Amino acid sequence: MNTKQLIVLWYTGLIVIVIIFAGFGDAVGGQGHSALLIASIIIIGGLLIFTFKKHPEANKKRVALWILMPIGGIITIIIIIMMYTFWRESPVFWEKISVNNIETTNSRLEFYKYNEAKFSGQIKNLDQKNLSWIKMRITIYDSLGNRLDRSNCEIWLNGRLGGVQYSQTRSFAASIWFKAKPPDNWKWARTTIDARSSP
Repeated sequence: MNTKQLIVLWYTGLIVIVIIFAGFGDAVGGQGHSALLIASIIIIGGLLIFTFKKHPEANKKRVALWILMPIGGIITIIIIIMMYTFWRESPVFWEKISVNNIETTNSRLEFYKYNEAKFSGQIKNLDQKNLSWIKMRITIYDSLGNRLDRSNCEIWLNGRLGGVQYSQTRSFAASIWFKAKPPDNWKWARTTIDARSSP
């Protein structure tokens, strides 16, 4: 085989792998994914074994270059897409909203498991920007006012309705975890520590 034929053979093998995952990836379960991965490894292994055989008319360095360059480009594109997706979905990179413009009412904290509670209520946005995400800190005290526990809770407000617009009110419910369920006669307090508007 010459150089061009080896390059075409590799591209064919890679296209077959893409078709396998695109065609059957969603239709199979966990064990099916393992089978597809094994099939891909077998295809790549076969291509490597065949390439390492003697091919006097083939320039194997050129073959490697033609194979690795597109793969490197694809990996770079995937990394860029993943970084962009992370930026779009991570509140750390979203525009900050003043917590003074967030009004929380009718808030309730109910324990329904050993250390898991439901935090619910209503949020009103008094900022001109759409409110997409809030981080609140919930502190639990005993009957004497001594702090027992503290935990942060993230409230995502994008959903199918989008963020909370200016002067709108939205009900919310979120789970929050503590070290343990507090004893009787406990009290609690909430503090909004961060608020963001997604792009």
